[in-house]
Amino acid sequence: MQLISSSSLLALAFAFIATRSPLACMAASPSPQNVTVDDTLGSPDGSVHVVYSPSDAWNTGQNCTSCAVKTVDKNETLNGTWHEATYDVQHQQQITATLVFNGTAVYAYGIVPHTDSNATSSIYLSFILDNAEVGAFVRTPAGNGTTEYNVPLYSKDGLSAGTHNLTVLVGNAAFDGSQSVALLDYFVYTHDNSSGSSSAVALAPDLPSIVSVYALLWAVPLVGLLLGA
Repeated sequence: MQLISSSSLLALAFAFIATRSPLACMAASPSPQNVTVDDTLGSPDGSVHVVYSPSDAWNTGQNCTSCAVKTVDKNETLNGTWHEATYDVQHQQQITATLVFNGTAVYAYGIVPHTDSNATSSIYLSFILDNAEVGAFVRTPAGNGTTEYNVPLYSKDGLSAGTHNLTVLVGNAAFDGSQSVALLDYFVYTHDNSSGSSSAVALAPDLPSIVSVYALLWAVPLVGLLLGA
C-alpha cells in the first residue's frame, strides 16, 4: 500500500484552509439580480408592492367590467393581472402609481391598446424618479384593433446603490387630448446583492471546518513519525 508523505498532507491542509478563508468568501459574493414586481401581487417575496393613488381611481383590469379598455387578453399579461386608470382633463386629479425599491436600475412595463382612434385609449404618462421628472411615454392609438403587451414604458440604469422611488403620473392637462389611459402590468428593478448585510454574512468563515483543519495540522508530525518508522 502506498503511504502519503507528511509534506503532502501538510500541503493538502493548507489548500483546504485557503478555500475556507474570508478572502475566498469575498470572491464568491453574489452578483446583482433582477426582481419583478407584479402590479397586483408585488415581488416574489411579498416585500415590495406598487402603491396606487388615489386607490379608487385605479381598477384591477382582470376584475373590471367598466374599464375603458376591454380588449386585454389576461393570458398575455404577467400573472393574468394589470391595473387601469383613466385621466379626464375635465375632472382633473393627480393619478399615480409609485414603486419604492432598493437597487441600481428600474424598468416599467405596460399594455398599449389600439382599439380605436379616439382619446379613450390615448396614453400620456410622466415618470418621476426620486422627485425629479425624468421622462414621458406618449402613444396615440393606431385604431387597428390590436393590443401590445410587455411594452417598455420607462427604463433607467446606473443608479446609485440604495433606496429609490419611481412614480408614474397619468395624464397631463397640456397633452393634446381630453383623456389618457394607463395600463400597468409590472416593474423590474435590479438589486445588488453584494451590498449591505448580505456581504457581511458571506465573509464569515466556517469556524468548525477551520478548527478541524488545525487539528489535522497537529496530527501531521505524528503521521511523519509513523511513516519514518
